[in-house]
Amino acid sequence: VYGCGGLDVMTEESIAEVYGLSVRMAKIDGLPLIVPV
Repeated sequence: VYGCGGLDVMTEESIAEVYGLSVRMAKIDGLPLIVPV
């Protein structure tokens, strides 16, 4: 979908899970690395 690494190979559900985890990690680090659209 985004073509970032192997994200394009994952399914929509997998991307959603990884996306959510990435957002949580970013918030914990205090850095807005990924912003939910």
